[in-house]
Formats: sequence, structure tokens, C-alpha cells
Amino acid sequence: MKKIIPVLALSGLLLVGCGKDEKGFIIIKNETDSPLTNVTIHYASPKVDEVVGTINPKSSYKYPINYTYNETAINLIYIDKNQKITTKTVVGYSAKYDKENVE
Repeated sequence: MKKIIPVLALSGLLLVGCGKDEKGFIIIKNETDSPLTNVTIHYASPKVDEVVGTINPKSSYKYPINYTYNETAINLIYIDKNQKITTKTVVGYSAKYDKENVE
């Protein structure tokens, strides 16, 4: 059984973590009764957006962190039922980690 180590939880909406044998991930949970639309993961340093799309009510999405973009912050952007755009920083700093060569 894989042990999941939570790194950050934010308002019950998302969880950032990593497992023993897997890379980091972000779990986006929509605990509302309405879909979240235009869900996007924004990497701040290279200013790259990766579109997730829509997350239906009472469901979640597991997004694998893309380590191609090294030393960056990761933001979550989405539109709620009132057409309000929300941006949240979900990872303040992300970098590649080489556990084989750490002293």
C-alpha cells in the first residue's frame, strides 16, 4: 500500500502531496453543488498554463505536477457558478528533487 504524504491542504478545495514512489500531485476537489469551469494550472516562472477543463460538483481531479518548469510557483485558476474568476497559489515553490544525490 502506498503511503501518501500530504504537503498542503487549502480550504478543503485542494491537496498537494507526493507518494513514496511517485512524483508530486495536486488534488483539486470540487465540494460545491456547481461545476468549476476553465480550471487551469498556471506555472508562474515560465508563464505557462495547462488547462484541466471542468470539474463537476462533488468530484475531484488528480493533476500530476509538471517538473519541466523548474523553480516556479503553481497557481490554480477557475471560474465559479457566479462567473467569478478565482486564483489561488497552491505551491509556493516547486523544484526538481534528486533523492539519489542529496547529501
